[in-house]
Amino acid sequence: MLNLMTLLLRVVTADALQRFSALLRASAEALERRGTPLWTAASLTEERLLASYPLSALRFAVLPEGEEVATLVLLDHDEEFWPDARPHEALYLHKLAVRPERQGRGYGEAALDAASREARARGRALLRLDTAADRANLRAFYERLGFEPRGERDVQGLRVVLYERRV
Repeated sequence: MLNLMTLLLRVVTADALQRFSALLRASAEALERRGTPLWTAASLTEERLLASYPLSALRFAVLPEGEEVATLVLLDHDEEFWPDARPHEALYLHKLAVRPERQGRGYGEAALDAASREARARGRALLRLDTAADRANLRAFYERLGFEPRGERDVQGLRVVLYERRV
């Protein structure tokens, strides 16, 4: 298993946006081949990502030697999913994806731990995320890592479970 302290987060720059989008699409395609589709390829284009998230929120999770093994988005606020949240109490995670050839080897957990470290360094007490309510395996993964369910809501026609953990 991977040493959980080995992944670092690196802000995605404009010249790296294509790689970020490609890694997300590759992960989405792998999930679709396994019969558990998550995102459509059309929602992961560079243009759509920038329409949804500020470039400064995009992160690569990287090994110390620089290999980009995962993606994630860290937002300061997330009114769509957490409309009643107090300002500055949490970072909000979206688009966690691990490079397909690295999946199942602890990189998702390590990326979440790196996100928690960033949240703590930015003075936040919590890391929050959401997932589709019908994704039992993903929900079990988050719960095994200490994320606690904080309710369900309908967002853009999708029933989601809201999760948080203390950092």
